[in-house]
Amino acid sequence: MKNMIRSIILFILLISVLIYIIHIDSTNGALTRLTVHKQELNHETIPESFDGLSFVYLSDIHAYTLDETYYEKVMNQIIDLKPDFIFFGGDLLDEENLNDDQVLQMIDWLSSLPAPLGKFAVLSDLDQDHIETIKAIYSQSNIETLENAVINLHNKSKDSIQLIGLSTHGSNDVLNQIELGQYNIVLSYDPSIYSDWKNQNIELFLGAKTHGGQVNLPLYGSLFSQAHGNYIKGQYTTDTSRLIVSNGIGISNLRARWLSDPTIYHFTFRSN
Repeated sequence: MKNMIRSIILFILLISVLIYIIHIDSTNGALTRLTVHKQELNHETIPESFDGLSFVYLSDIHAYTLDETYYEKVMNQIIDLKPDFIFFGGDLLDEENLNDDQVLQMIDWLSSLPAPLGKFAVLSDLDQDHIETIKAIYSQSNIETLENAVINLHNKSKDSIQLIGLSTHGSNDVLNQIELGQYNIVLSYDPSIYSDWKNQNIELFLGAKTHGGQVNLPLYGSLFSQAHGNYIKGQYTTDTSRLIVSNGIGISNLRARWLSDPTIYHFTFRSN
């Protein structure tokens, strides 16, 4: 009987220590434990002029929900990667309005990011709540916003790849503007739209919004209200396309992360 009581007490102590460690990590270290995922994109439709070029994809910045030093760390990491393009997946700001100094700081950060061939962004529902501030920040940072638009990206050649930027809810009308035979990248805040696009000869679809679940509990799932649907985090593939759902780099609602470290992606083009 005494051995059983000791075992129960020991078990409770171990569980308590584990919960404490998870709490400390999820509300401190995991918030800023930035992960860089590097991938190569190989496809027959990637032009030779794009071979070796790269782009960074980041999303869900939720500016100033974390310390300034963390955002500076993210920006410095991107600078070190030396991308040719940068794509932003939405949720630049959080629910709180920025003061003038914070707006200027955001412009300074985003302007410092190197992308000689262009910086592009799509907007989220939350971005729409701050639309004037968002567009001012992007405009002064030389970032082009895409709202249900298709553009051709070039590298000193007539050859190109297509970038499709979708608004929050997307638009099937954009499909009519896509040229078959070109490498296509879709930039969309909402990954659930992928269900309507995965059979449309789209090589790469980039989604955001879910924060990778932000706080994920075993056997339960995510505690984050935006993490719902079939596409929560990581990579999903079909025979003809690939979806990447970023964990984002900021937080919202809960000041915690667990099993969903903040993430940016660095892709390199390879022509076959």
